[in-house]
Amino acid sequence: MQQLLLHGRAALDLRAARLLGWIKGQDLSARGHSRFTNFCRAHVDWGDTWLQRMIRLATSGLDKVQAAVCAGTLSITVALDAPVHLGLPSGLGPE
Repeated sequence: MQQLLLHGRAALDLRAARLLGWIKGQDLSARGHSRFTNFCRAHVDWGDTWLQRMIRLATSGLDKVQAAVCAGTLSITVALDAPVHLGLPSGLGPE
């Protein structure tokens, strides 16, 4: 049961990271945030490095890697290294 919950958590975290990747491209000034990092500090309970790595994976297009995480056949910590090892751009340049 615990493993099932961990897989579900990873899937939810990936979904949140995809949403955050989309939010990063939006104008947040109407919501009172001058920068994406300020928004995340106010609303996301992840450290900066974890946040960046999760968004990079979620927006990488590595659908099979993400599916393996959701199915529990690949740990999220290993999956987070996939975009780096494949030389994919981070997409997390200047805000």
